[in-house]
Amino acid sequence: MALLLFCLLPFLLFFLVWVQDIFKNRHPLNADEVFELARKKQWNHFLATYSYSSIPRNADPTAKKAMKASGQFVRCDLRYFELPSSVAGLLKYKKHEWVVLVFVKEFHAEYLWWNKGKDGTSVSPYLRGGHLENALRLYRPDTLIRLHNHPNPNPSKYRTNLPSQQDLKSAEYFSGLLSEKGISFLDFVCERGVPHLYFAFFNSSLSPVERYVEEISGKNNSGIFANIGLRRELALRTGNSGSIKGAVF
Repeated sequence: MALLLFCLLPFLLFFLVWVQDIFKNRHPLNADEVFELARKKQWNHFLATYSYSSIPRNADPTAKKAMKASGQFVRCDLRYFELPSSVAGLLKYKKHEWVVLVFVKEFHAEYLWWNKGKDGTSVSPYLRGGHLENALRLYRPDTLIRLHNHPNPNPSKYRTNLPSQQDLKSAEYFSGLLSEKGISFLDFVCERGVPHLYFAFFNSSLSPVERYVEEISGKNNSGIFANIGLRRELALRTGNSGSIKGAVF
């Protein structure tokens, strides 16, 4: 009998935890929780929509040598999915910090701008005399992507794939300017040819939060197990989305 109880003990513990979880999460979401989950689903939707290949892509050596440090607009033909890795390939092994702006419309880019910054290390693009305003009017992007590299003096010892505090401040400032024009903004740091998304600011009109509120409200309070599922989803941390700063405007 004692042996039987010992064998059944794990199952009894599992059952007790399961019952406790049901009891704890049986209640429907309140209005604030519904909106919080809707925002989370909206954010994850945008991150999935703007997913990209992080597989390194080799750049043409001639194109790398022709990059004008003082700044230039360049014609390109890039689908968004390959875009970050393609640009990261151009910045690979650069000894100074470069900045690239890519004008994206409907997940395709035909123009970009690059430069080395005012002092060879600045992350901010140096577009003189309103060039950025003119470019936005001319190319009419729905998304602007910025990529910059972090030169690594010793790749075997250091990792330089994380943004600095100045990078984050610059991203917040830049996204604020673009949001006034309804333009989404994505910011990448590149290390050894690999792009790392660290900041995103998405235009909510492309996927309004109301659609997620309606979807959640249809499930909410439709049964105990539906409520449990929603509460688990609200508490769930998905992938690396938590490491990406930003918001939906």
